[in-house]
Amino acid sequence: MASKPWKLVDTHCHLWDRNLAGRVSADFGPLNRSFLPADLAQAGQSVGVEAFVLIEAGATAQENAWIQRQAGQAPHIAAFVPRVDLQNTALSLQLDRWQMDPKFRGVRHPFQDEPDRDILKRPAIVEAIKELARRQVVCEFLVRVWHLADIVKICQSTTGLKAIIEHLAKPNMLDHSELKAWQQGIRALARDTDTVAKLSLSPRSEQMADLVARPGQGWPQDQIQPYVTYMLEQFGTDRLMWGSDWPIALLTTNHAGIYEAMCQSIGPIDADAKRKLFRRNAIRFYELNL
Repeated sequence: MASKPWKLVDTHCHLWDRNLAGRVSADFGPLNRSFLPADLAQAGQSVGVEAFVLIEAGATAQENAWIQRQAGQAPHIAAFVPRVDLQNTALSLQLDRWQMDPKFRGVRHPFQDEPDRDILKRPAIVEAIKELARRQVVCEFLVRVWHLADIVKICQSTTGLKAIIEHLAKPNMLDHSELKAWQQGIRALARDTDTVAKLSLSPRSEQMADLVARPGQGWPQDQIQPYVTYMLEQFGTDRLMWGSDWPIALLTTNHAGIYEAMCQSIGPIDADAKRKLFRRNAIRFYELNL
């Protein structure tokens, strides 16, 4: 196990109530259960996590309200990020309510699930993202490689946007079929915008069935390391932060395993740089009160 000389901040985890999460079923294998704040705290103990950023895991208002309650009641949850539909005409009212909560930090629209690959070109989406920037609300981009060019354009035209790319934009790490397009998009984001990114690993939707059938395979180090290395080369250690994607990570390993996989992929770095990636950058970007 890699050394942990300080307490970590995990910028990407999920919780859900099995009774509210109607999409959770036997098809989810080891994820077919409720995951509560106590489970999260126990998982993080293995690597010394002090605080978590709780990311949405459901499409309904009830699920958003549930994660907000969990964040309010759990000291180790430092911030929460609910789901939104950025095309919802009631977005401003939603933001007004959430911004009254001291642990609210941002919102997420799951662009990866949208059948329209050009959704980030829609005027309503662009205007909603500009509203997030005006309010200094974090915009979490759950996207695929083909969205990156549009994100560059949005970031360049939106002053003050606090944008973060999740899961490296989920390139196909198994056959590297998207490598050139992914490198081009990541390079443009790092060079031409103020966007930051999460060093987090999450399976693509088309991989889920295999992972549920054969959980615990781990992340193939030789396949993920080139992508992590490229992120470090482009963004440096000031614009990246670690996230576990727990409990989705249980399809591949445990919380300690996902941390170790990322440490190995990052490779040897000095103590100050490591502290930035696993703690300081998260506190600064999310303005966490620890």
